[in-house]
Amino acid sequence: MSGQASTTTQRYRLSTNSSTDYYSVYGMPGVVGIGVSGGKQRLSRWKLCVLTVILMMGSMTSAHSQSDEDQAENVEELRAQRREVHADRLANAKAVDVETAAIEDLNEALSTFQQWINNQQLVVEIARAEAQSAQQARDEALADVAILSQQLQRLEDQIRESAVRSFVEGDPVAVLLESGDPTVSIRRESLVQHLYIGNDDLRDELRRSREELIVGEQRVILASEVAEEKRLDAEEHYRVLVGDSARYQTLLSKSEVRLETLLFERQTLVELDQSISSQLTAAEGQLATLLGTSGFSGGSGGGPGETVSPADVVDVGYGVEVHRDIAENVRTLLAAARLDGVNLAGGGYRDAAAQIRVRRNNCGTSDFAIYEMSPSKCRPPTARPGTSMHEQGRAIDFTYNGALITSRSGAGWEWLETNASSYGLFNLPYEPWHFSTSGS
Repeated sequence: MSGQASTTTQRYRLSTNSSTDYYSVYGMPGVVGIGVSGGKQRLSRWKLCVLTVILMMGSMTSAHSQSDEDQAENVEELRAQRREVHADRLANAKAVDVETAAIEDLNEALSTFQQWINNQQLVVEIARAEAQSAQQARDEALADVAILSQQLQRLEDQIRESAVRSFVEGDPVAVLLESGDPTVSIRRESLVQHLYIGNDDLRDELRRSREELIVGEQRVILASEVAEEKRLDAEEHYRVLVGDSARYQTLLSKSEVRLETLLFERQTLVELDQSISSQLTAAEGQLATLLGTSGFSGGSGGGPGETVSPADVVDVGYGVEVHRDIAENVRTLLAAARLDGVNLAGGGYRDAAAQIRVRRNNCGTSDFAIYEMSPSKCRPPTARPGTSMHEQGRAIDFTYNGALITSRSGAGWEWLETNASSYGLFNLPYEPWHFSTSGS
């Protein structure tokens, strides 16, 4: 007993002593049976450990949360940078000058534009699907409102039927209302209130139906706003697609003209300069491939073109044959250049019959294949007859000292750049050697 009393006394002292730790006596693991002073020290260390663990867990959670936020910000930043790069590339593609751009830059513009059009078509499809889904949600909300309105109407009909029965059956309250109240609206409201008091379920159901109807009408308003927003969004995306598709078709058309001129020149330049290869470069081949896979049907072919009879072709010297209309100007140009010490020569008129034979071999034997089909769809790519100023005798490919003028530098180019326009000849921007009466 004395031991029990001692323990009881100790517990009492511990529980009443604010400076003594209760847990040193009442069952904390590892501290039972330890004295007050030792228990306090052991408990302090235990508390410190627990506090440390809690702080570490909080720090880890906070760090993990911060890491997720940083990662999300980094992803969004990368997406924004990618969108900016794509926007810059598209702007460059729209601004490219087909006549003066390097073939590599033209290929880049076509690839960028084609990718953009494909992406924009997908955006339009998604926007239209979202608009359709939003419209469907609006229709469903309207249908729900119609059902709720019918339910509300049914409940109100039940109330009116109850009112009629009250009158017919001689309900004292109804009779009193009918005979004593001079205001019809007040009588009706009083009767309804009387019926409500007598039918709690009907009253609750009517209240719920009205609340649900309000919510349903709000859903209709919201769904209508979303549907209209999605519809306008889809229309805007489609408008952008239509505009950019038109620009893309223009770029394709101009690029095909560039390719066609290049192909025609490539076939005959070897006659002027043996160092010129008849094979397309990798960039030129890529241009033909891009045009061939773009879905572009090709512009209108030259057809038979202007007929140039042998009598219309004049040899002005130095291997140059041109149409008689410009013969005197070209003859004078060549003479003036030689007086300045610049030995120009070149090739002018080319017989369209030869080009027709090449097209028949590379493209097909039908009139469409020969005259109309896109050059990029032939194997190998081949220019259409009737599309070159050479076939009209109104273009010249100049050589200087027997070599084709392939750069915008040197005595031959500099003399032509300064003087050719005085004789009615203008340079094709992407071919330094090619001059014609139209610059094409």
